[in-house]
Amino acid sequence: MIDWLVVWGVTQAAGVVVYPILESLAQDAAKDYGKDFFKDCLKKVIHLPEKDVQKEAYGKALKVFLELIQDELLEAGYQETILKKYYIPALKKFIDREEVASALGMALNVDCKAIDTALLVRTWAALNSPLLPEDMDWDFVCKPYIKSVKKLVQNSDKLRPIFEAQTLDKIADATQELAGIAPAFDLEKYAEGLREQYGNLKLESLDTRGLAFPQKSISFQIALIGECYALNLTTQGQFICEGIEGRAFADRYCCGF
Repeated sequence: MIDWLVVWGVTQAAGVVVYPILESLAQDAAKDYGKDFFKDCLKKVIHLPEKDVQKEAYGKALKVFLELIQDELLEAGYQETILKKYYIPALKKFIDREEVASALGMALNVDCKAIDTALLVRTWAALNSPLLPEDMDWDFVCKPYIKSVKKLVQNSDKLRPIFEAQTLDKIADATQELAGIAPAFDLEKYAEGLREQYGNLKLESLDTRGLAFPQKSISFQIALIGECYALNLTTQGQFICEGIEGRAFADRYCCGF
């Protein structure tokens, strides 16, 4: 059986707030903490980390967050008895909320720069939680939280794949974008549309002197185009002149007026 307190690096020295909360979480080993915590930050990743890796990341990230809250409360002069009676129960309810877990989990998004602190403030108030120190700034708390979590992930062989999976997913998206064709793009219909639109191209559309020969037109037969031009469907139907024959065709029919 995994001792999650050891995995999370939590001892009694962690403090009056941090230790009892994480001890309670560690005892409930069957609970799937990662479900809400990773819900948004890894929602595009196909291959999620293993459950134990998710739980390790969850516990270590939560330890960082609780340490920051604990520092704020202690620096404000809150007594241990007050913390145990009011703030520890309130924080347990707070971090157990789905929206809070999801917001804190965003620190494990490789591109995360900020957390929705307004949501944290609203949720804390909605739970009728005890008042926090007047000068406590949620943004000030969350910035070092994000920085610490990212460093924690990058320095761990087990947790680093969390960032790597997101990076690979971004590379796949970027590659698809560079290709220029959406997966659902119908090339055959697109080619047929080009044939209907440009199968017969009037000279008036190529030269302003077209009024002098309104009856002249050139039928661009697809077979001939195939000999002289390459239809580049990946750039959405541009005709590219290729080779000596292609340039000769262009000089003869398009440029010599």
